[in-house]
Amino acid sequence: MTPVLKCLVFMYWSLLLSSLENRQVRGQEEQRQAVCSYEEISLRCQSEAFLAIHEAIFTTEFLPETFSCVQKDLNQSSCTEDLRPPVNDECSGKNKCSYNYEDYDMRTCTGIGAVIIKFVCVQSKFFVY
Repeated sequence: MTPVLKCLVFMYWSLLLSSLENRQVRGQEEQRQAVCSYEEISLRCQSEAFLAIHEAIFTTEFLPETFSCVQKDLNQSSCTEDLRPPVNDECSGKNKCSYNYEDYDMRTCTGIGAVIIKFVCVQSKFFVY
């Protein structure tokens, strides 16, 4: 995919997601998945639906969904990184996908943390071609 096409796809998904009202797309509830950063996260929609990523982050912060991954170290500062661009590249518009933070070459945070992704499954009948 060329850089211009990637930019256009990213802009399209950004516009789609900015039109979400109450974090729903025509009745589709937002889903949230979290895994430790050394694990692969798998996202899947029902047939004839595609993924629209709302938020994707890596964090070393101590949160309820990260307590099994993050070691509470008072000497280490927390780090949070926006993963929307790589997760959108890998997952948006697809029926299913998987993402592994450790395969991401441009990460800025270090240490073990959690990957948290919020997404909706949009029925293809609502998609305007």
